[in-house]
Amino acid sequence: MAMKKWHLFVGLFFLGSLATYGFAPDYFLWGALASFFALIYFLDTAKTPRESFAIGHLFGAGYFVFGLAWITNALQVDAYTYTHFGWLIPIFYLGCGLFMGLFFSLPSYLSRKYGKTKKIELFILLFTLFEWSREWIFTGLPWNKLGAIWLETPLVIQSVSLFWTTGLSSMTLLLIYAVYMLILKKKWKTPLVVIALWVGLIFYGHR
Repeated sequence: MAMKKWHLFVGLFFLGSLATYGFAPDYFLWGALASFFALIYFLDTAKTPRESFAIGHLFGAGYFVFGLAWITNALQVDAYTYTHFGWLIPIFYLGCGLFMGLFFSLPSYLSRKYGKTKKIELFILLFTLFEWSREWIFTGLPWNKLGAIWLETPLVIQSVSLFWTTGLSSMTLLLIYAVYMLILKKKWKTPLVVIALWVGLIFYGHR
């Protein structure tokens, strides 16, 4: 994969931003799922840890820049007075892209470096741990967890009572990975296990 092409950089950033439309108020569930499907594809085909880092960081930058853009509304209060904070808006976007993107790029890098033949499985585990760390690190930022895209799907969101939103995030990535394995890898053992877990999850939500 040629990471030097500008359209690939833009595309990854766009995919990250598209994923955020799975949250309120849009709840574009399929867009979010498709975005993470593409992320798994790019990570699986990455040739080096450095390339995986770039993929994760660009996707994560789009994810957080667009997913947290609403916070800038608070910085526009008194925008026409000497006490305004509008000048902080570009810094906010830069911080979201460079710093918050690390919550995607570090799992991407570590999974490629140490995962060997199980890099996507390791990515899912590390992504879950890094998402959980956002609950408390630097006082915590629990917004826009992947599992929250199911908020308008009662049969699924009920499982949060079992393993919290972070657990549902992990289950969501496993579901996407299972579909990826079935469609592109033509493998069925892992997908069958994941599908069985999801059947149990939906059954729990239906009871």
